[in-house]
Amino acid sequence: MLFKILLYGSKYWRYRIYDIALDLFECSDFISFDRLQRLGNELPTDFRSVMDFLSDQKLVKQTELGLEITELGKNRRRFGGFVRKLLWERLQSFALIVSVVAGLISIFFLFTTN
Repeated sequence: MLFKILLYGSKYWRYRIYDIALDLFECSDFISFDRLQRLGNELPTDFRSVMDFLSDQKLVKQTELGLEITELGKNRRRFGGFVRKLLWERLQSFALIVSVVAGLISIFFLFTTN
């Protein structure tokens, strides 16, 4: 648990919620409002804000009968979701930090050896 917080940062849990919401569409491309109403107590309290975020990102679209996953949403699920994207961003920033530190160390040794 601590490892995930150190690796992913504070965004991990929010991104994980987005991935769980996308996983609702694993068996079907459509979820009716009736089904969501039946799930009622099992849904998290911030479910509406999560679906609004996914709609803003064009991953899910709302129809008059329910929620439908878009092709962009299917691709996001297929390629690992938000958590995998966050991991990739963290690894890129870590690589940037390592390259800057290595550059500074090489400059330091360049000036101290002469």
